[in-house]
Amino acid sequence: MSKSTTTDFARIIVNAFSLQSAITSNKMLADKGLTTAGWLVLRRLANKEDLSVAALGRAFSLTRQRMFQIVNRLAEKGYVELKINEDEKRARKVLLTAAGRTVLQGVEKELTVLLGDTLSELPEKSMEKSARVLRKLTDTVAGNKTEKAES
Repeated sequence: MSKSTTTDFARIIVNAFSLQSAITSNKMLADKGLTTAGWLVLRRLANKEDLSVAALGRAFSLTRQRMFQIVNRLAEKGYVELKINEDEKRARKVLLTAAGRTVLQGVEKELTVLLGDTLSELPEKSMEKSARVLRKLTDTVAGNKTEKAES
């Protein structure tokens, strides 16, 4: 990897964290009783229902205990529900509730309004490629095996 590639990669990471920080400080999450971690958990559950607390923890590189704290806060707000896993009694499944889906849709709608003009300037193929590359980078750093990102 060349030095300029490493520098570009670092710039992408810094900008991604800056965007996440800006979203958090925009209060759109706090107004709904969410933290960034809570919002990301709701997003993950919307895309892949029925995950255990441990699986969510692995997905975000958090301990099961830390993820359990996040999930409990979401459950207190009625955004998720914990169910006993019939296959593994000790592992609890986390399910997105109707209220969780509604609050997630509200946040995503606000993000669309907030970022819509900027995102509309980018070609759809560029967005798809960027998403694939970021997923591959994340999987590589996390040690997950993935297929090659398309060029």
